[in-house]
Amino acid sequence: MLSKKLLNLLNSFSKSQFTRFEKFLKSPYFNENEQIIQLYFLLKAKRDISKTAIWVQLFGTKSYKDIQLRRLSSEMTRLAESFLVQEEMEKRTSVENILLLESLKTKTLELHFLQTYNKIKEGTTKKLQSPEYFFEVFSIEMINHEFRDLTAPQNNKLENLHSANHFLDNHYLLIKLKFYFAFLNYKNAQPIQAEFSLPVDFLSFVEKSDSFKEPLIFLYYNVILLLLEKGGITQFRLLIDLLIKHEHEITVKELRNIYYCLQNYCALQINRGNTSFILETFNIYKTMIERDILPGDEDLKLGVYKNILTLGLIVKEFIWTENFIQVYTEKLPKEHRENAKNYNLAKVYFHKQEYEKVIEQLREVEYKELVYALGGKLM
Repeated sequence: MLSKKLLNLLNSFSKSQFTRFEKFLKSPYFNENEQIIQLYFLLKAKRDISKTAIWVQLFGTKSYKDIQLRRLSSEMTRLAESFLVQEEMEKRTSVENILLLESLKTKTLELHFLQTYNKIKEGTTKKLQSPEYFFEVFSIEMINHEFRDLTAPQNNKLENLHSANHFLDNHYLLIKLKFYFAFLNYKNAQPIQAEFSLPVDFLSFVEKSDSFKEPLIFLYYNVILLLLEKGGITQFRLLIDLLIKHEHEITVKELRNIYYCLQNYCALQINRGNTSFILETFNIYKTMIERDILPGDEDLKLGVYKNILTLGLIVKEFIWTENFIQVYTEKLPKEHRENAKNYNLAKVYFHKQEYEKVIEQLREVEYKELVYALGGKLM
């Protein structure tokens, strides 16, 4: 069998990724070794094929040399890793933009550079706020400043340098706030002795900086105040309002991150005996669903799905909960859908005291999982 590193990489590929990897290997720009392509097809047919079987297919009766096969395996591993880089690059246009501008930063490509810079700059105005956004704008402004210094230093009025400096501040402060936010969030969930290093009066510095007016930085600053238990329920409600106010200015990923933090905060309050936060938790989930912030198709975690149902039943939102089951069960992994739908509809009918419907619904449940078997018997 070939190296575990290579086989683990290939086993991690989805079906569509494997198809794209084949095209990648067949491209002479990335790979000129025909034996790599042959090896790919051998592994595609049988992933656990032995080294000797591979050798016979590739080299016939020629005397077996393990070092030669190891080199081939190593080269294919390198190509698989390069393929993953290419896949990631296609998702990150901001990185491509930065690298493209950097490559055009020469005197002989002045017109091309300026046209590309203007196009990228215009594109950034339509992007939502995230650490990647701040870093991209910082990078393209810095490259433009360097380009002006290279081509016409006497006309460089440093506007791009000032802009780059502002967005670098935004990026740094946001990353620092996110680190601190993650630390506090984790510490609230699992008490630890570790401390987190921050510059002296860091939060005061953020509050007085020009970056404070940036919606995402302002949001994380206020999340941290909540996690530091400053403001209590007033701060909590303020954050909900701020999230709704700025939801069209920041990425779904960042919105989801903050909403999940609010859920953790609610759980902490519930554990302390403040049961009013049960309804607050349910309302957070409702808001995330209404604004399409929960993960998309076939990406809804079973645990999140169960939490939403449990909360809906506790706060007696039966009609809403039944509708949620009908719509969102389809977003679970396929193997869980049928049973989850049948069992949880039975739970809703049970809480509504529609007992004939409960029995009818439970007949459709397959009791392979202990939780369904015990829950079904209890009902």
